[in-house]
Amino acid sequence: MPGSSHRLDAPSRPPRFHAIRDLVVIVSLALVAGPCAAQTQADANTIAIAALQAANNDLNTAYTSLRTRLNDQQKAALSATETAWAVFRDRHCVFESQRAFHDPSQMVVRAACLTALTRDRLAQINAQLTCKSSDLACVAPAN
Repeated sequence: MPGSSHRLDAPSRPPRFHAIRDLVVIVSLALVAGPCAAQTQADANTIAIAALQAANNDLNTAYTSLRTRLNDQQKAALSATETAWAVFRDRHCVFESQRAFHDPSQMVVRAACLTALTRDRLAQINAQLTCKSSDLACVAPAN
């Protein structure tokens, strides 16, 4: 899969590990940020949502760049792919955050999942933006 970052010498981590890792990163950044750091659940929610918005903005920028290189048929295929991916992402993160359903941290857990999957998708789109014409999985080669 384009943009895949699996290493043969590293043990595979389940997707939940990545969301937990991202949550730890978000909370750690909040703790280091100083006086504006998350001191309440509302602050943690705000920080998590800001991280998700930044990831969505980055993805939208890359997606728009990729569309400029595609013909009409490819644009339609990309659009259908993105729609299906967004449904998967949202449903997966609802599933993943179920354990925190009655916990105040549910929004942070869900936002961390959404952010992680959005960053993964961004890596896939960026791989398409930088791939070479010799790569048969490259839809719109950079060169």
